[in-house]
Amino acid sequence: MSSINLQPALKKKFNEVFNAPLPEIEHRAYSNLVRAELGQVEVDIFKILNKHGIKDACELDSWFREGRISEAEGWEDFFTLDGLEHKRKLIEEILTELG
Repeated sequence: MSSINLQPALKKKFNEVFNAPLPEIEHRAYSNLVRAELGQVEVDIFKILNKHGIKDACELDSWFREGRISEAEGWEDFFTLDGLEHKRKLIEEILTELG
C-alpha cells in the first residue's frame, strides 16, 4: 500500500483526530471501503437468491437444466449472480490479505 501525499499540517490533523499514524489510517480506510463493498455485493446476491428461492448460482443452473425455471426468466440473474459470487470471493481474499 502506498501512502497518500498530504501536506504536513493535514497529516498532523489526521494524527490528532484518529490518534494513529497515516499508514494505519490508510489501512483502516482501505479495510472499511472493502467491507462496505462486500456488504453491497452480499445484498445484491441476497436479492437474486431470494427472488428465485435458491442458495447459489449452481442451484440456479441446475434449475435451468431441470426445467424448474425458464432461461428467459432467470438467465440474466444467473450471470449477474455468478459475477457477484466471484466478486465476493475476490473481496474476501483482499480482506484476508489486509489482515
